[in-house]
Amino acid sequence: MRRTSSKRRALSHVGKGGAARMVDVSGKPVTAREAVARGRIRIAPAAMRLVRAARLAKGGVVEVALLAGILAAIAFESGDLAKAETLAARALALEPRLRTGRYNLARIREAKGDAGAAAALYAEELESYPDNGRARFNLAQLRRARGDRQGYLRELAACVEKAPEFGTCYFYLAREELGAGRLDAAQDLATRGLAAQARSEAAPLGHFVLADVYSRRGEAGKAEDEAAKGRKLEAALRKNPAPRL
Repeated sequence: MRRTSSKRRALSHVGKGGAARMVDVSGKPVTAREAVARGRIRIAPAAMRLVRAARLAKGGVVEVALLAGILAAIAFESGDLAKAETLAARALALEPRLRTGRYNLARIREAKGDAGAAAALYAEELESYPDNGRARFNLAQLRRARGDRQGYLRELAACVEKAPEFGTCYFYLAREELGAGRLDAAQDLATRGLAAQARSEAAPLGHFVLADVYSRRGEAGKAEDEAAKGRKLEAALRKNPAPRL
């Protein structure tokens, strides 16, 4: 039987007088530990007005919130969802009206499998910033995954109208028009999308839609030309992906 001492084992990092001292721990196995702290700051209405007006002598709170939002997006792209969520929530706490704040948080919730919360956050983002094409497109995809085809098409159309510089929505809507046999509409949307955003993850789709349109019209030369452009762009994007932040 193992015998245990009745006395509590002395701590190696505390001396006889109770003072802390350095201890060699190089022989111990590496362990991961985490400490989480939370707090709340209350300020007077006058101070909040200075925050909103960016007139604080020590710098702008909104700029700090923007930085936190950027760091959240970077953490998300690197796969650290816990860190990304903490930073995204912090950014919104600092500036509740922060552009892309709810979009960033929605992407994290979507990645965690909470489609309902993600859809609600995308919708909130769009209430304040209807020209956020990425939020509109992601919301459209959630509608489609839920089986809401009309909602999917409605969001894509709204994206083309309210975020005209975001080409992805043009390409996906063009594909829908192509599937319905509306070749003129498909060609118009794909062409406008490529003019708006010639290099993006979805841009090859624009070329492939055009290739299909020309093929159905019997214009083989133009069809092959667009297909070649699409393949070339796909290869270029594999080597040097388009930025997603």
